[in-house]
Amino acid sequence: MRSRPRRRSVTRPLRRRRRPIWQRLLIYLLLLVLLGIVVGGGYLVVLLVQVSQMLPSSEQIANLKPYVGTRILSQDGVVLATLTNERRELAKLSEFPKPLIDAIVAIEDSQFYQHRGISPKAVFRAVWVNLREGRYAQGGSTITMQLARNAFLTQKKTFHRKLQEALLALQIEQHLTKEQIMETYLNEVYFGSGAYGAKTAARVYFDKPLNKLTLAECALLAGLVRRPSVYSPHENMELALRRQQVVLKRMLELGFINQQEYEQARNERIRIVPLRRKGVAYKAPYFVFYVLKQLTEEYGADQIYKAGLTVETTLNWQMQQAAEQALREGIKRYGRGQVTQGALIAIDPKTGYIRAMVGGVDFATSQYNATTQGRRQPGSAFKPIVYCAAIDRGLLTPDSRIVDAPVSYPSYPKPYRPQNADGRYHGSVTVRQAIAFSINIPAVKTIAMVKPDTVIEYAKKLGIQSPLEPNLSLALGSSAVSPLEMAVAYSVFASGGNRCEPMAIVRVRDSEGRIIQENAPNITFGVISEETAKIMDELLKAPVHTPGGTAYRVLHDFPEARGKTGTTDEGRDAWFVGYTPELVTAVWVAREVMDPAKKQKVYLPMPRIFGGTVCAPIWKEFMSKAVPLQKQWLNKLEPGDVPEKPQQPESVDTVTLTLCDDTGMIATPACPRTHRFTFRRGEEPAERCTLHGVRTPAGSDAVSPAEQPESGQPTATPPSSPETPPPPAITTPGTPTIGEPTTLQPRVSTPPPVSTPSAPRLSEPPVVRPPATERVRICVDSGLLATRYCPEVVVKTFPAGRAPQRRCNLHRPPPGEE
Repeated sequence: MRSRPRRRSVTRPLRRRRRPIWQRLLIYLLLLVLLGIVVGGGYLVVLLVQVSQMLPSSEQIANLKPYVGTRILSQDGVVLATLTNERRELAKLSEFPKPLIDAIVAIEDSQFYQHRGISPKAVFRAVWVNLREGRYAQGGSTITMQLARNAFLTQKKTFHRKLQEALLALQIEQHLTKEQIMETYLNEVYFGSGAYGAKTAARVYFDKPLNKLTLAECALLAGLVRRPSVYSPHENMELALRRQQVVLKRMLELGFINQQEYEQARNERIRIVPLRRKGVAYKAPYFVFYVLKQLTEEYGADQIYKAGLTVETTLNWQMQQAAEQALREGIKRYGRGQVTQGALIAIDPKTGYIRAMVGGVDFATSQYNATTQGRRQPGSAFKPIVYCAAIDRGLLTPDSRIVDAPVSYPSYPKPYRPQNADGRYHGSVTVRQAIAFSINIPAVKTIAMVKPDTVIEYAKKLGIQSPLEPNLSLALGSSAVSPLEMAVAYSVFASGGNRCEPMAIVRVRDSEGRIIQENAPNITFGVISEETAKIMDELLKAPVHTPGGTAYRVLHDFPEARGKTGTTDEGRDAWFVGYTPELVTAVWVAREVMDPAKKQKVYLPMPRIFGGTVCAPIWKEFMSKAVPLQKQWLNKLEPGDVPEKPQQPESVDTVTLTLCDDTGMIATPACPRTHRFTFRRGEEPAERCTLHGVRTPAGSDAVSPAEQPESGQPTATPPSSPETPPPPAITTPGTPTIGEPTTLQPRVSTPPPVSTPSAPRLSEPPVVRPPATERVRICVDSGLLATRYCPEVVVKTFPAGRAPQRRCNLHRPPPGEE
């Protein structure tokens, strides 16, 4: 039986059962979620790292304090200004009333004392509100998070900033106690209307200190924090009160107040003081900005407006008030309706302390500080600097005579012919008279003798820093300077020859009261000799106390006053710079108007306005109040508070000679009028008088008794080099002193050098010989021998015995000198 072949079995591959679609979708979704978690987690880690790197350090958080501006104080303790970008006053936690703290906690963060910086409940509530609103409407910030935002972050609502805020809150809670957080928060938070901090808000809205606030007022303040610009009672009183009711109700719900307190506060009538909308409310604003410029250069703006510095200054507030009043009222009273602008600066001559500064009539109108920024021609107020240079060089004394007569100097494009203000000439006048009556030509002749470059050198010594033109008109104040520079220059005369740099800041303290900067007076001793300073001090009494002097009518009854008036061409500027031993003050006024075509300020002429008629009365009004205040302050100083001049051995190496009054050269027996003068050795003249006939043979070695030096002194030596220091003024016996009249005629030009023979023995008698020729002074108008009253004189040489013998009878002495 045939067997049937076996059928080979074929193994078929098993078909996989396909998962339902919902399972596959679920798997894909889980994978996507996992991927999202991985990516999101990675991003979150990176974000956390980035955010943590941007957070402040632990030290910054531990020392967290609200920004406080810099306070500028006057010397007598008055707050002149608080320099800050935010209006804020700080207070301790104990100063804040409990109802205010409870109200803040109730409405802003009821879990404040339970959480550690972040409140999960508040976060979930914020998420729900944001989902419901469909926008970022609420942040769930705790008080700690708000503090973190206000102190370190911006107000922009972003997830990135919110994450920073949360991390910062956690760090703050680690470094500060709840009490410290609450105190800082109440000093930091903004309450609207420009008020930062609760203490400031109490003043702005109720004009009350913190301890006088009622429960109703505390609730109103607490309600402002959420949206200060919206809820401010200055903007919308109805909305502010509605918000206050919400706060009170929340306080009742949380048990901070009972029903009776709630009803009483709810029905209390709130009185809100009007908002004071002012510009810069600084006292002494010109001075404050002068100080601010120095502080900014030293510390930078960020430090000034945030570091809470205390700056103690030199200004006296009572003097400042007197200065502002004197300038403002003086311009109205004496300005004849022409004067529109002015300035006043007062400094202590012994220290350089600025005691009062008024840079203009109205700071709100013009912030330009004319005392420091202004450069105006000083007119005759500059003349004392010219005479100081001549006196310090030994070329003039107070009673030296200078001929006030027409004079012409070569100049381009035309000769320079100075004129006196009254158009008259006064003949021979003393230096004292020239200063008292402010005569121009003697000042010009003096600068021609001394040389303009020398006067500029002395001006710089005295404290003038503005550029000065080296010309003869400089003697009449043709170069512009500032009132502060003029005050410093005159302070040298008041302080015995020492120059003090102007000083505004005494010391600076940090927010903890530690001294971080302390300034001492910067004094340069002996910029001119003490003798010269004394002479200038006496000379500057002349305009004030000499009848007819330019300031006599106003200041003759002010015994300690010294000073000099100044009025420029056409009366565009008027000055008075004066002082007492305690205080130096410069006053300047002008007619300042705005030129619409040029769009800049211009200064117009002021007919009949003079330094003696406007500035001197303002000076007197101020000084009559300021000097007693300055004396009171000086009496409180301790020894050593003001640096003293170091003791130096007095130089005795001097020589005294007899000089001709007319030429200033060594006198001969023929000189009609002579005087004795003491020089520092090496700086005495070496030439004998060439004006008057010499009755000794030409070439003789003899020395007349008039030429011989003071007993015990060697014979005069040739003049020293130009680099030799200037000689001191003279106060030795025999020298014309300030009170003794003399007829000294200053040298207007330097004669050519004359070779001097070797000094003879003093025992040799002089040999008298007739000169071959003689040179005499001739009056141009009469042709006769000139007197000291002749306005124009020439020197002519005649053969011996041929010169005119009669004296001029055309020119008479001025009244009072007959």
